[in-house]
Amino acid sequence: MFSSTSAFADIAAEDVWDSYRAFADAVGIKLTGTGDFAFNNGDLESFGGFPAPSGEANFQLSGANTLIGKLIEMGLITESDAMGARMMMGMFAVPGEDEDTLTSKIEIAEDGQILANGQRIK
Repeated sequence: MFSSTSAFADIAAEDVWDSYRAFADAVGIKLTGTGDFAFNNGDLESFGGFPAPSGEANFQLSGANTLIGKLIEMGLITESDAMGARMMMGMFAVPGEDEDTLTSKIEIAEDGQILANGQRIK
């Protein structure tokens, strides 16, 4: 990853973010999220040498299904490819309040359980 002490790294990271933002705007998707995690430096075993996290992250994705539909129409992906992508989104997200939005709440409990929208995935 980039070091915050390097001016080049700061510029490169900013360029990557701007490139992502330009791509997302061009294809009509938007992903937003918030989160709050604490890390237990005393537990380096639960997550393979990484301090054990606990907390939650909340995400909202808009425009994904519209984008998938456009990609099918353009012949860039098949219906079966789209079905796989939609199934994966369905495993980790639920429909949002607005049209073509998905929301996801990912929680990591202090005992190491990982939940996606209340469903245990680890």
